[in-house]
Amino acid sequence: NHYKGHNRIKYFFKYFKPVVFILFYELFNSPHRFKYIKRFFHYFSFLIARIYDAHQLELELSKWVDLNKKEIIFYSYWFNLWVFDLSILKLKYPNMNIVSRAHGGDYDEAQRKDGFYLYRYFQMKQINKVFPISNYGLSYLSSQFPAHISKISSSYLGIFDNGINPFNRVNDGVTIVSCSTLIPLK
Repeated sequence: NHYKGHNRIKYFFKYFKPVVFILFYELFNSPHRFKYIKRFFHYFSFLIARIYDAHQLELELSKWVDLNKKEIIFYSYWFNLWVFDLSILKLKYPNMNIVSRAHGGDYDEAQRKDGFYLYRYFQMKQINKVFPISNYGLSYLSSQFPAHISKISSSYLGIFDNGINPFNRVNDGVTIVSCSTLIPLK
């Protein structure tokens, strides 16, 4: 990332239309608008940096694929900054399809230190489909984004239950195996 904070004004003018659109969309749709206003310059700088990164992503992707194709689908395993960058690119390439899984840490605002996900209402406008990995996620996202409920479907991780594998006790200790983050919630 070659973005430098002191170039924020330059990038603001270079990407004026998407910056203004995203800011106003979020301010008018997010229940967190006062948080955006309170820390405006911080969140504005973050947006400019993401727009810069989206442009860099566009340059790299255009080496491999025609972004104007009607059948182009981008799939993200995490509902994170990549989805935000792709959402920004979709302003320029409206035929893009963005699909993402969503894990608890990707959407549950109670798990965030600042209590919300930046520019999430804009991302929900842009994304084509979100697949939370649990019914809790389906319920949570549906209640947060009722205008986009048709885009949200649960899709569990894992495989079909084929029964219990034989257990070989190696020692008398406790063995914990996780493919995830071990947090009290889990």
